[in-house]
Amino acid sequence: LLVQRHQTIDFELHIGGEGGQKEALKQQVVGLGLSHKVKFLGFIPPSQVPHYFNEMDIAVISSLAESFGVSAVEAAACELPVVATRVGGLPEVVIDGKTGLLCEPQNPTDLANKIDTLIADDTLRRAYGRAGRAFVLTKYDWEKNVSKMVEQYSTIAGS
Repeated sequence: LLVQRHQTIDFELHIGGEGGQKEALKQQVVGLGLSHKVKFLGFIPPSQVPHYFNEMDIAVISSLAESFGVSAVEAAACELPVVATRVGGLPEVVIDGKTGLLCEPQNPTDLANKIDTLIADDTLRRAYGRAGRAFVLTKYDWEKNVSKMVEQYSTIAGS
């Protein structure tokens, strides 16, 4: 959908990770004649994740199921706006209309429309990126979270 809508924009889709759908996705990309627009990155070592995110304009997480959303947190930490499906823990990580946009799962039109919103508005895209980073730094601070966990365990152990 996005390739049809934005024929004059030169962009490339990067897909990271290894999963059971990788080969089917590769075949679909070839079948659609989009090999020149899609790059499969494979497994990305954790130390390299920020490097890849810092080269992107928008992070898209189109999961059908997601327990927490580590990739969304990592992307937001790199000041990337996130478009994600409204599944699992993603709505806790991506604040719709503030740090990114949420779309309905298995709805390519909704996903494309949300991505379009960020393609069309550079100011909004940057604002979501800044807000996402601030949110992650506040909510997912390692020291604070460890302290809270220790406090909770101490409370449980003392009762």
